Amino acid sequence: MKKIKVLLLMFLTVFMVGCGSEEKTVVEPTDYLNIIQNLGYTAEDHTSSFAYSEASYLINNNNMYVLYVKGKKKYDIEGLFLDECKNVYNLAKEGYKEKTDGSDNWVSLEVKDNEKYYYVVYVDDTYLQIKADLAQEPYAKEIIEKLGY
Repeated sequence: MKKIKVLLLMFLTVFMVGCGSEEKTVVEPTDYLNIIQNLGYTAEDHTSSFAYSEASYLINNNNMYVLYVKGKKKYDIEGLFLDECKNVYNLAKEGYKEKTDGSDNWVSLEVKDNEKYYYVVYVDDTYLQIKADLAQEPYAKEIIEKLGY
């Protein structure tokens, strides 16, 4: 069943062009840092961890993990997105709920089970990944909303 979901998500990623959702605006690294700092988080620079990134920042506190990557090339970010979608489906507990969305320049996957909240999105050449305990979901959604992702 999970393989079917991954294939479906891959199909959505490639073919979801013009499905009614609006395009999203890319959040550049300096803007990302400003938004995150205004929300009270400290992001660590992890750019050297990813050969394909121009910038990468990690927040890992209060049972919430947030990774932002500005890629050098869009296809690297799309590959990262697809890999993480597979990981999310493998991590999610039975009975999870999911939501996918997208448009010309972005695709997102949101998965929630009884314990965890997962959100993965790419917008052009940027990527955001959030893994959080379910109790941290409101804070995760606040980050997503403030970024416009």
